[in-house]
Amino acid sequence: MLSGKRILVTGANGGIGIGICEALLQNNANLVMFYHTKKNKIVELLEKHSNLQNNMEFHQVDLLDSKKLETTLHTVLEGGKIDSFVHSVTLPTESRDILEISWNDFQQHINLQTKSFLEIIHAIIPSMKENKHGKIVSILTSYAVGTPPNKLSPYITAKYSLLGLSKSLAVELGPWGITVNCISPSMTSTPLI
Repeated sequence: MLSGKRILVTGANGGIGIGICEALLQNNANLVMFYHTKKNKIVELLEKHSNLQNNMEFHQVDLLDSKKLETTLHTVLEGGKIDSFVHSVTLPTESRDILEISWNDFQQHINLQTKSFLEIIHAIIPSMKENKHGKIVSILTSYAVGTPPNKLSPYITAKYSLLGLSKSLAVELGPWGITVNCISPSMTSTPLI
């Protein structure tokens, strides 16, 4: 089903990201994996599926650095179009009272969740429109459904921001055969928890 499809996954070394990469790889996808600083789980994936190493490429990129992201995306797109994109990133969460939180705390989360998503979309949408096909998935949180937990305002605000952009894109890009969906997992056994 995914044979020959080139899929970009951000946060590929994270708990959810690496699980997504594993599932996609088992379905014969060609992976482009973005990670921030650590790549230990990606290395384990490479070792586990040594026979599929030609189906995997990975790039170290700080998604908060727009220039570095642009350069990395240019390199990736020189290797071919992206058929699908899964955005699975987050900053560490910290339970803090609203009076201890500055706008910068919110901005960092929003920049990682939403701004980097938009920058990636700008790079990959033209070829998706040309092919009249594409799949985009943003990984949210169950906190974006119903009553959120206390003292996680920057994280939750950023996820709602990403939800709003994803919904808007779903309407705008649908006529081009491009689907945009969100997945909102609840607590998952990852280092974040």
